[in-house]
Amino acid sequence: MIFGLDHLGIAKYGDLAAAEHPAGWALGTLARTFGDDLPAVKKTLDTGRCVRWRRHIYWSTNPGHKPDKNYLSIIDKEAKRYAEFIKPYLGKVDLRISGYLEHPLKRAEAEKVRQVVLNRVSGVTYVNSFVASLGGQTLSGAVNEIHGGKAAIPGGRFDYSTDGESCFDVDIESQKRKLGAAETFYFWFPQQNGKKKVDEKSDPAKRKAWPVSRHIDSAIYLHRASGVSGKLPKGYTLKTHADQHTDKPSGKDCTLLLICPPQKAKVQIVTRNGQVVDTLEYLGAFEGGGFRYYSYDWGYLLAEKARRIQGDSICDLKINGKVVGKINPAFRAGTFR
Repeated sequence: MIFGLDHLGIAKYGDLAAAEHPAGWALGTLARTFGDDLPAVKKTLDTGRCVRWRRHIYWSTNPGHKPDKNYLSIIDKEAKRYAEFIKPYLGKVDLRISGYLEHPLKRAEAEKVRQVVLNRVSGVTYVNSFVASLGGQTLSGAVNEIHGGKAAIPGGRFDYSTDGESCFDVDIESQKRKLGAAETFYFWFPQQNGKKKVDEKSDPAKRKAWPVSRHIDSAIYLHRASGVSGKLPKGYTLKTHADQHTDKPSGKDCTLLLICPPQKAKVQIVTRNGQVVDTLEYLGAFEGGGFRYYSYDWGYLLAEKARRIQGDSICDLKINGKVVGKINPAFRAGTFR
């Protein structure tokens, strides 16, 4: 399995995506929805650090992701364009092409999509991105791609993306264990689609909340093992990324947040030798119950500070001087709500 970044909106932040792309990782993109992805893709592929590129040609915003009437002609036109673009990269990058992102198609219709694409393109791996809950079906001989931690693992070759669930807000360690047979594990978070949060409903053409460097670094960090065993007490939620309220994070946006029952407590993240990594600030009640304590730093940076101190990122979470559990500040923990 190799890890990847699912930069579906890369057309809006191509320079950043290329600069931050880690060596040996895959790249995922989407054609047209957020603009032309190909100029930005070229920047990343030309770094030489990207070993695999999967591109979705078509995506439907219709209810149930149902296709537009002319969707096959749209796919055909873009497949022709793609075939010309990839010529310099054939044999150098593992090229994967998906005709239809998260399709609801029965097998016969999904096969039509594949044939339209492969009539234009050769020398690449075909990816079938389907949604079983919408009626979408697998294809034999393809890499079947699934999204979301609840999706059933298909037989044969498959890829996986957290697309639809922010990689920062799921039990990513359980997902990595469950989906270890995936050929590619793509990390996705809403800012890659220009959104501040997963359930934001807005016109894709008007979105402005594109990633900053720290978003990408946070996602890359998740390929590590958290190293933490055990759980936090009931009612404790450690979020590595608090909600984002502005188009570019500011203040406490996207910083580490603890929600817990104690009110006005002293909350600290501490290494094994007793060195304090951070003391969180109390900021009142949480609307879902419990009380909020914020760091003004990003979780992965706190994890790196701990790693510099002691060689790993496993820390004690202390409430009023008492250890209530072990955490890795780069990984969400506790109650998922």
